Amino acid sequence: MEVRILNDKFGLTPSLRESLERRLQFSFSGVHNNILLVVVRLRDLNGPRGGSDMMCQILVTIPGCPEIVIKEVREDMYAAIDLAIQQAACQAKRLLSQRQQVGKRRRVFIPAMQLKGA
Repeated sequence: MEVRILNDKFGLTPSLRESLERRLQFSFSGVHNNILLVVVRLRDLNGPRGGSDMMCQILVTIPGCPEIVIKEVREDMYAAIDLAIQQAACQAKRLLSQRQQVGKRRRVFIPAMQLKGA
């Protein structure tokens, strides 16, 4: 799983980066081998004006599945990151589970003659 962190107009501190990477590893554990790319975009929408404006957008790319895009806006960047990662990981696990279930379903052909005689 490749991870890219983009910070548009937002100062990414070492502690925030470490927290983000730790949260990604924990949330995507068990499925990280199936995920091609995770792009995390962090942005302060209002700049120094304050308010509920810390945005975390996550894009998850899984081969053979539609892209997952999650966007969370909160007053606190840690909260935005936690919620966005939680939702993205949940959707990724659901997609991979559905893909696995589709692969397990196999139709068994039983000739009509066998059904009548049984």
